[in-house]
Amino acid sequence: MAEAQAHALSNAYDRVEANGSVLANPYVDMVSGQIIVPAATADGHAIGSAPLAGTAYLSLGGVDWTLPGEYTGDDTDEDAEGPAGPSEEYAFTPHVSDVTNSYATLSTITQEVVTLDTTQLPGANAIISAGAWPERNQVLITANAVSSEMRQALAQRYGTNSIVIWLNPDATRLETHDTRNNDNDDYVNGGGRFVSNAGSQCTMGFAWNQGGERRIVTAGHCLPDDVTFGTIPYGLRLYSTWKDGTGSVRLPGKSTTHGDSALVSMLNPKKPTASIFVGSATSASKRPVRRSWTRRAMPGDLYCVGGATSGQICNYEVGITEESFPMNNPDGSYSGGKSVGPLCESIFTDIDDVRRAYGGDVMKRR
Repeated sequence: MAEAQAHALSNAYDRVEANGSVLANPYVDMVSGQIIVPAATADGHAIGSAPLAGTAYLSLGGVDWTLPGEYTGDDTDEDAEGPAGPSEEYAFTPHVSDVTNSYATLSTITQEVVTLDTTQLPGANAIISAGAWPERNQVLITANAVSSEMRQALAQRYGTNSIVIWLNPDATRLETHDTRNNDNDDYVNGGGRFVSNAGSQCTMGFAWNQGGERRIVTAGHCLPDDVTFGTIPYGLRLYSTWKDGTGSVRLPGKSTTHGDSALVSMLNPKKPTASIFVGSATSASKRPVRRSWTRRAMPGDLYCVGGATSGQICNYEVGITEESFPMNNPDGSYSGGKSVGPLCESIFTDIDDVRRAYGGDVMKRR
């Protein structure tokens, strides 16, 4: 979709989340180009039809991953945003359709169905993931085996118009744990390996500015909130959106889950820096972080991953967004992708969810 549409759809998600009992999951009609904000009640019509307007940044996507700017050597603790690049104003008046299931209803099903065990639902161990299907106003449940008992139990629990099952015998639960090489100077870069005091080997995310405090973001499953260990050699866990055996959990004061992330404070002399490792798993090359993604990830967006084991792999394409997974796998605000590279699938927490979970934003360098 065009960037203007993608930005407008991202804004529509904000509106729907704030009015989850009267609106339903938005989407773009790719034939007409309209932004669709469905209403689940009569009150939702006026809320859903209000114009969506703002600024769309036009240089977010692309297929050229060889941009200039790599460097080796010294880092800094700068936090200054680079040029925004070309942009355009947009304004869309959403089309409001009538639907049965609200955003709140579909979200509840999505988050619950992946936590059920076989005592609660026959065949629950065959459920791989669940996510909203906005165009059909249903929850799409992916399973690698389906029985008549499962179908009947799902229908009895959620009704016959709220869910649809995709039988995919090859579907498997995705693994989320990575390992990394050591980042051993006084500055902590994104993409570097760390080991928690529980022995978990994980990958650092982005440096984070939270109200003037310099932090760093990592995976919540590396520093879950329900266990006593919350440290890495150079930092201390402040918050985590992940609980072992449960998946994504709500932070205090939050009404929804925000994926799988943890916020870490730095211990002297370590400092976060606005850069990230690029290249192979043994590469010393880094790239400065110029800007932060200005909207949610949308189907069709391209992205790279950069792990200590995998190195940099590009040309992943965002597939199904806002997907939930069973216990011990991510459960909450995730996006699924596919790749033409050696790793066929990946999952990630949208940076927009990290912003909404903790406040603040990615640290940047000019």
